[in-house]
Parts: sequence; C-alpha cells; structure tokens
Amino acid sequence: MPETPSEQPTSADDIATAALVEVRGLLVAHEYDRAGVAELLGEDALQALEEQDPSAARRALRPALFPQLNGNLTEAWVPLLPRAVLIALFLIRVPVSAGHLRAALGADTLNRLRDAGLIAEATAEEIRAATGASSAVTDAPPGAARTSPAGTAETAAEVSPGSPDMEASPATAGAGADGASETEEHFVGAFRIVPEVLPAAVRSALSAVAPAGNADGPPAWEAPAPAGPHDLLIASDWDTGTRPGRLPADHVLGVGRATRTLAEITEREPVGTLLDLGTGCGYHALLATWHAEQVIGTDVSDRALRFARWNLLLNEGRLPHTRIEFREGSMFDPLDGPVDQIVSNPPFVITPRGTGRAVCEYRDAGRTGDEIVAAILRGAGARLTPGGTAQLLANWEYRDEQQTSRRPGETSAAEPDERPARQPEQEAGDKRTQDAAPALAMLAQAEVPTHGLIVEREVLSPLRYAQTWIRDAGEERGSASWQRALDDWLDDFAARGVTGIGLGWVLLQRPDEEAERAVHRAERVTTPAPQDGTLGVQLAARLRAGIWLEGMSQDELMGLRLRVADDVTDERHFWPGRGEPSALLLRQGGGIGATVPSDTALSGLVGASDGELTVGQLATALAGLLDVDARDLSDQLDGQVRRLIALGLLRLER
Repeated sequence: MPETPSEQPTSADDIATAALVEVRGLLVAHEYDRAGVAELLGEDALQALEEQDPSAARRALRPALFPQLNGNLTEAWVPLLPRAVLIALFLIRVPVSAGHLRAALGADTLNRLRDAGLIAEATAEEIRAATGASSAVTDAPPGAARTSPAGTAETAAEVSPGSPDMEASPATAGAGADGASETEEHFVGAFRIVPEVLPAAVRSALSAVAPAGNADGPPAWEAPAPAGPHDLLIASDWDTGTRPGRLPADHVLGVGRATRTLAEITEREPVGTLLDLGTGCGYHALLATWHAEQVIGTDVSDRALRFARWNLLLNEGRLPHTRIEFREGSMFDPLDGPVDQIVSNPPFVITPRGTGRAVCEYRDAGRTGDEIVAAILRGAGARLTPGGTAQLLANWEYRDEQQTSRRPGETSAAEPDERPARQPEQEAGDKRTQDAAPALAMLAQAEVPTHGLIVEREVLSPLRYAQTWIRDAGEERGSASWQRALDDWLDDFAARGVTGIGLGWVLLQRPDEEAERAVHRAERVTTPAPQDGTLGVQLAARLRAGIWLEGMSQDELMGLRLRVADDVTDERHFWPGRGEPSALLLRQGGGIGATVPSDTALSGLVGASDGELTVGQLATALAGLLDVDARDLSDQLDGQVRRLIALGLLRLER
C-alpha cells in the first residue's frame, strides 16, 4: 500500500515532504522502475526518451490517457493505468485529467499532490500537444483490434463507469479528447522523477566494495550492490526535451552523460568521509553511501540542495545508510575539516562574462574562463587527508602562444618556449605543446603538493565548444538569441587568446608524507571508455603506478620481473613487398585501450615478459640478438618500460 503520513503536516515544507513520501509509496507499489516503464513505452521509446526525445513515449501512452483518440480503454490498460499516470506526470510530462488522476490514484491523493505543489495545472497548449490534436484521428468501433501496452493486439472492451478498477471512468460519452470534460483540469508534474538503473560498470564496482573500517571482515552494515530493476529514483527539473525553451538560471540537472562519466571514474575503495563538491541533485552523494561511512554534499544552490534532500528521501530503504549531510556554500567553505575523498562534476562550463547573459548555476560558476577548475585543483589537496583522493570532470583553455595574461591565482606564467617538449604521440599539425598542459599548470599551483593524473578526452575549437553549450541551454538554433550567444562566446575567446578547450578527467592523491615530491602526468585518451566496471580502478592504478615509478632508479627498474597483460597484442604494419614492418604498435585490447608505438627491442621485451626474467636480463639478451650496446639499450628501454607499466600493459609479477 502507498505510504501516508501518520501526523498532519503543518508547514509548506512538511506538506511537500509528506506528499513526496506518498509519491514514493505509489512509485514502488506500481512498479515505476526501468523495466516497468519499458513495459508500457517500449524499449525504443524509452531509449529515445533517454536521448531527450519524449515524442514516442507520449504516443505510447495515448491509448491509456486519451482513449477517445483510439476508441475505448482496453482491458489490458485498466490495471496499468496508475503506472501510466505516474509516468505521464513525472517522466514524460503529459497532461493528465483530474478524472484520470482520481481514477488511478484516488481523489485524496490528487488533492494532496496539488496542495503540496508536486503537480501543477497544465496549459491549454500542453494539452493540445499531448493529444496530437493537429493530426487526423479516426475512432475505431468497440471490439476492433487495439494495441496493448506490451505491443500485442487485443480486443477493446468498454469500462463501465461503475467498474471497481475505474472510479468515474473517463471513457464516457460527451467527454473531451482524453475522455474527460473539456473544462476539466489537467495536471503535469512540477518536476521529473527518473528511475535510474545504475550503469553495469558502476554496479560491478559497487558489488566488490566492503564498507570502510571493516574491509577484512563482515560488513559493518549491509552494503550490497543495488539490486532489482529499480535502483535509484532521481528527481530534478524537466530537461529541454520534455519542456522546450531556454533553461532558467536555477535549473537543477538530472542524471546525464557527464554524471554517468563521473560515476564511472570514481574510485570506490572504502573511505571514511567523502565530499561531493557541487552535488546538484545529489546523485553522486547517494552512490557514495556504498563505500563511504559519511557523505557531505555541498552546493551554492539552495534549490539544488532541496532536490538532493528529496532524492535522499525518495531512496530511503534503497541505500546502505543515510548518513548524508547536504550543506550550502561555495567551493570548500562548508567543510570543517579534511575528507578522505572528493568527487566533483563542477560548474566548469566556460561562459563569457560581462555580457548580461543569464548564468545557469548547474554549469557556470560565474568566473572567468577555466578559473573554477584552477581553484579546485589548487585547493583540493589541502582539503584531503594524507593519501586521500579526488576525481573530477574538468575543462581547460589552450591560449594563443602570444597570450601573456596570467590565470587568476598564478604566481608565474611560463612563456611558450619554456613549456614541456612536444609529446611524440601527438597528431601532426597539433599546435598544443603538451597534452593537457593548462591543467598541469593549474596543478603546479596547488596549495599542498598533490599527485595528479590528467586524462584529456577531447579538444574542441572555440566554435564547437560554444555551439555545444548554447544548444545545451535550450536556445533555438538559427534564432537571433542563438546568434547573440555565439557572438558573445567567440568574442570572449578571441579577446583572451583562447584557441582550444580541453575536456577530460582529473585524478588527484595527496601524498602520505608532506615532503614527498608530487608527481604530475597527463595523457590523451580518445578510445571509448570500458563498460565493465573497471574504469575507476584502472585510472587509480595508472595514477599510483606513476607515483611508484617516479622515485625508482634505472637499476631498480632493471631488477623488476614483469608480465605482459593478457589483453596486449603486438600489431605490425608492412608496406606491400617490404620485408621489414613500417610500424609496430602495442595495443591494449581491454581497459582504456592504450596504443603505444613500439620498436623491435621493445616488442621483443614485451613478448618475453612472462615473470621469469628481470627487465635487465631481457635487455642484455636483446642487446646480443640485435648487436647493440647493452647500456644504450637499457637507457632506451627505461622510459618505454615505465610508460607501459603506467598504462597497465606490463604488470609487476607478484
């Protein structure tokens, strides 16, 4: 049975909370999960909805919500009507008549949801759009073939007004398009609630985690991987697919591609306290309960924090624990002490300043350029306990080589000829002097020396970047507003000498010892991320391998016994008619899929790395076979082998 409050609420917040608890009970009772939604909408329509196109989903529910468009309500729809109404209200934003609401959920529930502000009256335009009134509709007679929610043909049967399944049935004569009186009120949800099945990769990562403080024994609390077809219920504002138009400044985002990416790269080893910086709707704070004893979620938006608290309420009983505290404030200000882990999908979008353009809080911190990312990289290490880690998404600006202005907070600015040497794997014509060089420069300014791995996934031109985020804000392409926004963005980039914007991931770790030298590495990885739950583990291993290798001498490296990973292949390319390969590549089949240029000596060493002989012994043998100086070959292999270890192609034999 749906949950109902035991005491009469008084304040507006209490009324909303009580109504939300009731909604939670309804969602559970009527199988409002991904499988239940797919049963009514179909997989194709659900996939389109996840891509912000609700058209097919709305079409699928018309037989239930607007039966007069296709004849009377079929018997198949009668028991599914409550779920259809909930999907219409909270997932695809289809107006539901008061009659349908009373029939499906009860008159008292309708009144409580309306009084609490969880549903709102639909506009006439929304009602017309939902019925497809502009298209021709042909009523089929009772008894004709109909399509059931499962997609099979059924025979339509009239539901009588006195049916126990339908009180005040909307399928009555003289009714409007949806079977209700033409003057009857229609309602839509005030926000959306999405049944979020966690990606398989995250489920896999969570299932292997034991709670903090008790890793070697029985769990201190129940912490299974999320189970069942329904995992988390996430409330947020309607997106531009379900509610077209420009997003308001205080828009609260739901779970999107970037949100899922952060979930994938997050390390999920047991920790004491985790900070979700810029928590938004609270999704990552909820996920953290599977591996953190205490979770703090912070945001500058009071409205976002309200959604986060509602999501905690919606998911009570689904989480290992509810020790989550949501705090309002900027950056690290709400913290009262160090934490063991920081995760963040910060408002990193670079937006032109001084144009009067409205700021979207969820993506724009109101700072110039990439300063929000620089501020996080400067300050994160100082807020971590020794050995603590951080994972975040970020953007960084590449500047014109003649640009001399310093980033806010920098104590020095490297001239172009002082930048690190060009990496050999960069594409021809690429003017960047080093992958993710701007992010490395930010990290060099850290308040506390902090190890860092920067993974650059993509570099966009100013034009491509501007188009991406103007579209994200709901601007209509080709409109005067779109043109003004594009001009503002490109003028800003040109004035500050920005030639490209890097997008990627940042992993940090505070050294265990204050005197330990910080190790900073950057990679460019454009291959698709693995979907087997290992991305966070692999990235953490790369970061720690780089730290471990930094202090290792060549003699120590030559004494290692290594084994080639099982998914590594040696790829050779030949020109037709030539006996010698023109190119050798070592390719990682699994994981992040690294591809490393090779040569005869390196491929020979990798092929012979079975854990029996040391690197030095293999180098000596190869020098004899290739008739080269053993010391020179060892010097050559030193850097190559370090890179393969850091990327996971070679592993230490235990």
